[in-house]
Parts: sequence; structure tokens; C-alpha cells
Amino acid sequence: MEEFARDISGTNVTTKLERYRWVIVTIFAVFCAINFSQVVQFTIIANITSRYYNVGKAMVCSTVLVFGACFIILFIPVGHCIEKYNLRTIALVITGLTSVGNFVKLFAVSSDRFHLIIISQTFSAIAQVFLRNIPTKVASVWFGPDEVSTACAICVMACSIGTALGCLMPSFLVVDSIDLSDISNGFSTLFIVDSVSSIVIFLIVLFFFRSKPLYPPSHSQAIFRTNEEYNITNYWRYIKEIFNCKDYLLILFSCGIPYGVGNAIRVLINGIFLVYFPGNVSGAGFLAFLSVVAGGIFGTLFMGNILDKTHEFKAIALFTLSLNGLAWIMQAMAFHERSLLGVFTFFTINGFFNGSLLIIGCEYAMEITYPIPEPYAVSFLNVTIYLVTIIYIIVLQGVFEKLGSFTGQIIIALSYIIPTFGVLSISTDLKRRQANLMDTKPVNYGSISQD
Repeated sequence: MEEFARDISGTNVTTKLERYRWVIVTIFAVFCAINFSQVVQFTIIANITSRYYNVGKAMVCSTVLVFGACFIILFIPVGHCIEKYNLRTIALVITGLTSVGNFVKLFAVSSDRFHLIIISQTFSAIAQVFLRNIPTKVASVWFGPDEVSTACAICVMACSIGTALGCLMPSFLVVDSIDLSDISNGFSTLFIVDSVSSIVIFLIVLFFFRSKPLYPPSHSQAIFRTNEEYNITNYWRYIKEIFNCKDYLLILFSCGIPYGVGNAIRVLINGIFLVYFPGNVSGAGFLAFLSVVAGGIFGTLFMGNILDKTHEFKAIALFTLSLNGLAWIMQAMAFHERSLLGVFTFFTINGFFNGSLLIIGCEYAMEITYPIPEPYAVSFLNVTIYLVTIIYIIVLQGVFEKLGSFTGQIIIALSYIIPTFGVLSISTDLKRRQANLMDTKPVNYGSISQD
């Protein structure tokens, strides 16, 4: 399919969709999944990890917190790199760092080498700083205007597939045994799988991943290509503009906070679940797996497809946030009644809506901040998510230990419900959508700031 757009100078520019875009998004999805599988693989079996390595629960949680810390510290310099270098170079950096991290992990099987676990997680965390910021860019660079949300959803879905595998694999490979040698064998198998898969995907990226198609896939991308030269002055100008945008700040509040709270719950689910169902370690892992699969895979794909077809971002965000809060209240009641079927049912439903918030937040943010490049809006949404995740992990862990599970679940419910009201004030002005509909002349927004 070929069309013509006009660049800023008025010259016709060919737009075309290439079939190879599906190869690119598949490769990207695989290395996303491999990296994200590292995040919760120790906390999902927190009781086993703590006993085997002889460390406290706080140290086990640090295997997740390092991801948030790296993102908050490095997202600005990484943002420079993403804008300066092409997608293929960034993909090689991501897969290379993940491979190094998993190679280090091979030497951490011994129970006195927990420090190597932290080092290996740090390499994967640095890679994830790049990874968090480019799904929307991959989608925009390779896909057309009527499929960009779906493509972005596939990229985000891949992250969730990785998280789901990180919940499931450790729960079944690392057995909760009295014999520490059994646990050692489980960790050894897990680390070998991680290392081999990350090296294989690095080689695939090296030989098959491309930075961009020959022709831009959309009118908005054609306009971007006319001004591709990286300028550090623009970087700070863009940051200033997005923070002057009221709608963008409301998206951070309405989508970033609930999604971050959901992340914190998935990190702490081992401890929460075992309070009500003692000894059921594999059940905790399977519960987290179902939650991530429901939202990160089915919810993300479903919402991405609906956004592409309707472009009703505000209505979909309000609907999703409302049912996310309602589902949590229902599953909190199921926990209180110790209904295993109820917990699995409503925790999965909550996961469906909570996991969908990332794709909704990313796409909505890019619509209202166009023509600013995608990584800027996505970076600060991810910073919000990580900050909320870190804060809630620390706070909820203390609340659950000192005030009880019921108090903690009330705090979570309020944290889900209050941000819902922020959506009501967000604009429906979809600037990227307008640019893609203008096939005879470009839409040139000088600023996204609102008076």
C-alpha cells in the first residue's frame, strides 16, 4: 500500500507499509519477553530465595527495586541515546546488556553469592531503561496509523509475557524443598535457560533487526523524517513542553499511579497470598501468572485493537479504570473470605484491566503530545510508574506486616479509585490522529502547552 504525504517543505513523500514490519515486531517482542522475565523471578518465590541465600525479604525485594532505581537515575541520558542512535543500535545494546546480566547469574548459583544476583539484575535493569522507552517508537516507525496502537500493544504485551514467565518458571523449576541442593539445582536450571535464550536473541538482532523501513509508514512519520537530526536543545524544550501540558500530567496521575500500584502488588503477592493460603507457593506464582497474562496479553491486545478502531481514548480509559477498582474490591473480599476460586477469578479480572492501563496511557499520551517524539512522553509515564511501584512496595510491605492485610487492601482500593476521577478532565484533542488524517498538508503544532 503506497500513499503520498507532504513534508514540511511541501514536497510529496511516499508512505508505504512493509511486510518486514511483522518480523521486526516479533523480534522485538521476543527480547522484551526475555528481559522482563528477569524482574520478578526472585520475589515470586521470595520465601525460597530468602531461605536459600540467607537474606531478608527487603534484600529479595531489592532484586525488583533495582529496576526502578536504574530507570529513575538513567532515563534522561538513555533518552538522549534513543534520540541520537537508530533502533537497531538500541536493540543491540538492550540484548547485549541482558546477555551479560544473565551470564553473570550463572556464577550466582552458590548460596553465598547473592551479591552476584544484584549485579546481574542491574545489567538487565539498565537494558530495561532502553526497553521501556521504545515500544511506541518501534510501532510508529514501522506501522501505519490504523495499526500503530495494535503494534504498540504487541510490544507491551511481550513485556507482560516475559513478566508472566518470570512468575511461572521459578515457581515450578525451583522447588520449596528442605534439601538446599534441590533448590540449587532449580536455580541452576533457571539461570541456564535465561542465559541461553538471551544470547540467541542477541544473535538474531545482530543479523536480522533493521532500524527503519525504506519508506515511512504514515503521514506523521513522513513529517518526522524531514527533521530527524538530533538536537540536544530540542530535548530539554520537549521536556518543558510536555510538563506544561495539563492533559499529560493528568494521564500520569490517572494511568501511572494505578499501574504502578498493580506492579507493587505483583511483587508482594507471594507474601499476601501465603497469609491466606499458607504453603501454597506455586499457587502464588500461578495467580500472578494469570493476572499478567489476562492484562498484559489479552487486555493489552484487546484495548490496543479497540483504540485503533474507535480512537475513544477518554471513554476507554474511564471504563478501564472504573472496572479495575471494582475488580480489586471484589477480590479483596474474596481474600477475606479465603475463597481460592474467588481470589483467582477477581485477581485475574483486576489484572485484565490493570494491565491494559499501560497501552492506554502510552497511546493517549502520544496522541496529546504530538508532534513531540514518542520516547519523551513514554519516559515520564514510566518514571511515574516506577516511583509509585517503589513507594508502594516499601509502604505496603510495612502496612501488611504491622497493620494487617485488610488495611493494606483498603489503601490499594483507594489508590485505584481516586485516579479514575482525573480522566474526566483530560482533553479529547488527538493531535497525532489529526496529522494522520491530513494527507494533503502537514499539521504543524508549535507547542502542546495549554493556556
